[in-house]
Amino acid sequence: MGKRMWRHALVIVLASGLAAVASGQKEPQQVDRSGEKILDQLAAHYEKFGSVRFSINTAAQDRPNGPFYADSQTDVAWDGKSKYRVEQMDMWGDGGLWVSDGSTLLQDSLELEGTVTLLDALKTDPLADAKFSPGNPQGSMLFSFFHGRKAIDALLKKESKISLGQPNYGYDSIIVESIRLGEVTIYYAPKTKQIYRFEYKSRPSFEQQMDGLRPIGAALSRQDITYYQVGGRLPAILFSTTPPEGMDVVDRRAKKSSAKQESSP
Repeated sequence: MGKRMWRHALVIVLASGLAAVASGQKEPQQVDRSGEKILDQLAAHYEKFGSVRFSINTAAQDRPNGPFYADSQTDVAWDGKSKYRVEQMDMWGDGGLWVSDGSTLLQDSLELEGTVTLLDALKTDPLADAKFSPGNPQGSMLFSFFHGRKAIDALLKKESKISLGQPNYGYDSIIVESIRLGEVTIYYAPKTKQIYRFEYKSRPSFEQQMDGLRPIGAALSRQDITYYQVGGRLPAILFSTTPPEGMDVVDRRAKKSSAKQESSP
């Protein structure tokens, strides 16, 4: 009797396995997290930055292995707390300016006949604001690194792989999966853990969008980071939210203060 029950159970197990194969089911694959330690080290490095000035130069291919065409430049100053200045300009002269003095956020489209808008500024994790998320013209994954691992994870797919990549361009790399950009390779200096490049599947450049074109196949976009100052005191004028003279101003702050008030150093 015991042998019969054992054989019956074995038949059920084998039948279940064959049914799974026939239906195309696959066993869940283990997510590659071999680069997790490195990502933690990168996050820890940037959390200690304090003040910093840098630029992000974005370029894109229109076909695999083709040349990279310049698309835009974003210049950034951050005091390491709640004050920042982000100015973005594309190759056609379009862009924007965002300046926070810690309490007021100034937004300027940089158009000759545009308006300046004053808003209440975010005081916590200001560079993790959605407007600076990757995929936006002025956005980059780099901004999230200044606010730690939690801010970085918010940009990644659930159960994103965090794998070790191949060295290239003189840097080491890890690969993550961004919600908006897909697979992103992060290139960093192995000794300092400072990031110098992001590379991901190409998104249409401004010029391609105007022409109704899209990149071909596995074309890539990249963001190259150039650091001008790390640490030290930044000029207070960088974080002034005083609107330029002659510009129309829309004040949307909850508690309106004088539009002419300069930020304190």
